[in-house]
Amino acid sequence: MISRSTLVYTSVLFLISAVAADSIPSYIHLCQRNGPDIEKCLFDNFEILRSHLGKGIPEMKIPALDPLFLAETTLEQSNFRASFLNASVYNATQYKVKAVNFDFEKPTLTFVINFPVLNILADYTIGGRILILELRGEGTATADITDLTATAQMNGFRKVKNNKNYFIFDNNTIDLDIGNIRFNFNNLFGKNEQLTKTTNQIINDNSKDFLQELLPLVKEVVASFVFPFASHVFKTFSLEELFPEN
Repeated sequence: MISRSTLVYTSVLFLISAVAADSIPSYIHLCQRNGPDIEKCLFDNFEILRSHLGKGIPEMKIPALDPLFLAETTLEQSNFRASFLNASVYNATQYKVKAVNFDFEKPTLTFVINFPVLNILADYTIGGRILILELRGEGTATADITDLTATAQMNGFRKVKNNKNYFIFDNNTIDLDIGNIRFNFNNLFGKNEQLTKTTNQIINDNSKDFLQELLPLVKEVVASFVFPFASHVFKTFSLEELFPEN
């Protein structure tokens, strides 16, 4: 299975990561490196940032994230191919943090986030057999996801630059638990609206099975806004700035 994603947001972060941020916003809590509550401090910062990410954070040169725009996401198998272009993801900033675990020495950052609702709108091209369905068409598609819980782990290493220490996270994994999802593919069979309607009904009657086929693609979409922000923060600000000594 080959999965490819060309993400506008990731490209933006790559460009701005080379630019020094003005300062850490005053509403961000600096977490004491040797303090007993470093994980609670990080947990609180996740919550604090939620109210700012929708419109962006100019001080950290973070663009607005609601909606989040993705250029292309593709899933390709031996008998099936689906491409989603110009996708917009809504409500990504309405997350709820469930847990945060941080190992400063490794370093490893693990966090569990719940998204009550995610709405995705995209242009699609699809062709091939998935489950018992032979699908072929192009048009607009929506996916409405409720109660999605993402368990994300970021693994990395320490890098010294200009006599300051930075965490570089280069090995990330994500697992998803999805409560419910509903799809709608317009124009699946050209002008045959009845067949398109019936096929969408079959897809949603078997949404769990259909989701399993598309899960790598859904993971890629969720990872595209879960990982880049945290990675950017750690690349931009040194450990001395983020985690001062007591």
